[in-house]
Amino acid sequence: MQGIRRAKYKDYAGVQTLLNTTFKPSTFEEKLVGLLWLREKLYAHFVAVDGAEIIGYIAYTIALNSKDEFAGIHLAPLAVSPKYQKKGIGAELITTSLAEVAEDRVNVYVLGEPEYYSQFGFKLDPSQRSEFDPEGRAFQVLANNSLEPTELQYEPEFLEAKGLSALAVN
Repeated sequence: MQGIRRAKYKDYAGVQTLLNTTFKPSTFEEKLVGLLWLREKLYAHFVAVDGAEIIGYIAYTIALNSKDEFAGIHLAPLAVSPKYQKKGIGAELITTSLAEVAEDRVNVYVLGEPEYYSQFGFKLDPSQRSEFDPEGRAFQVLANNSLEPTELQYEPEFLEAKGLSALAVN
C-alpha cells in the first residue's frame, strides 16, 4: 500500500467500484456515497491507494441532533477491498482520518462493532441514540465536545439510498 490521502474528484469511479465489490450484493453503500459525493455533502473522505488502485475508503457525513442542528459527524461507510482485508488497512484509514478531523474538534459517531471501534476511542453512550440502533448496542461516539442527550439524525441521502437500493433489488 502506498498510503492514505483525502479523496479527490478523480477517485469517484474507483471508489464506486470498491464499494460495489466490497459490499456486493448490496448496492446501498455505492448509491449512498454516489448521492453524497455528487451533492457535495461529504464532510470529509479518504482513500487508501496501492499504485493507481483504490483499495480502501472512509467517509464522514454530518450528524444532526434532534433539533436538526449540527452535532458532529458520522463515520460511514468504511470499505477495504476484499483482497486487502485483514492487513490493517481499515484501522489505518480510521486512525489517519480521525487525526485529520480531530482538528475540527467535532464529536464523531459510528454504528459498528463496539469491540472493534473501542480501540479508536469510541464508546457506547446511552445519551446518544440512533434510530438505526434503538437498543443502543452498537451506536458509539468519540466525544471531542460536550454531549447533550439526543437522537442523532443522518443526512436524507441515507434514507434515499435505502429506497433506491430496495428498488434495485425488486
